[in-house]
Amino acid sequence: MLRRFSRAAAYTCIAVAAIAICVRVTVQDIWPISAWIFYFVPPPVIALLLLVATILLAVTAASVPAMACLVTATLVYAPWHFRQEFHRPCAAVDDGVRVLAWNVARGRAGWDAIAEYAEQSDADVIGLVEAGAPSEQRLQFLRERFEGYSAVMPGGGLVLLVRGNVESSRFHQLIGISAALAADLEVGGKKLHLVLADLDASPRFDKRRLTESLLGLAGSPSGAPAILMGDFNMPIDSRWFRPLRERFTHAFEHSGNGRLATWPAETPLVAIDHVWVSRGLRPACAVLLSTGLSDHRAFLTDLAYEPAVGAPLL
Repeated sequence: MLRRFSRAAAYTCIAVAAIAICVRVTVQDIWPISAWIFYFVPPPVIALLLLVATILLAVTAASVPAMACLVTATLVYAPWHFRQEFHRPCAAVDDGVRVLAWNVARGRAGWDAIAEYAEQSDADVIGLVEAGAPSEQRLQFLRERFEGYSAVMPGGGLVLLVRGNVESSRFHQLIGISAALAADLEVGGKKLHLVLADLDASPRFDKRRLTESLLGLAGSPSGAPAILMGDFNMPIDSRWFRPLRERFTHAFEHSGNGRLATWPAETPLVAIDHVWVSRGLRPACAVLLSTGLSDHRAFLTDLAYEPAVGAPLL
């Protein structure tokens, strides 16, 4: 009876893993039903399912299927591991901007602790998502804690803090609970265009439409370099990032050191928090940090201005 149950459980794990592998190598997240699998059964989970099957089959003396599961688990996990690990040396930045993008999990760790960590990052531009509903009290708190910063709290759980001026900002409610803030900034005497986004986690919403909306918002009439950042709730290998890659560079892929995965913070499996930069900016150094204050890692990156871009304002 126990042997029969073990084998049934093992083949159930194999079936789920096989479906996830098929989705990953074929349709990916093109449809909502495949997106559920693509997002929530990433390669480490597939490998874990196959390892569980390996153990269950081994204890029932099914050595050949057990070995096949072990080999497949290795073939699934190893490429993912090496694609997610980056070892880019940090470059010195004489003239640039430091950016912090962070999902603060609705402030569950307390706003004093969150503000203290953000202050210690010494970032010029701080974009927080899942930062709660806007209120005059919270806005006043931020202005007092971040002296010398301009603070914008437009709704949608978004907070923007800029060591400089926010020349204009526009809040956009997108599909579902997805939201974005588009802002024109002046930081250190240079112009920047910024889009801070928090996209709905549910794959049932049209990710292509959401990505196209963000690309539209990322266009700067002034031609200033653009930063597109936040919690996209889309893994780095999503097919819907392909159009974005034609115009933007991922900061961690270009200059990161460590594993490109942001959630869950302590054992990160998927990269869903991102910082993308347009031409005119060059990622010089990027780190993902587990803070103990959120279930998302903080994304901190130094960006350098490319030559002939970001000239001082007259």
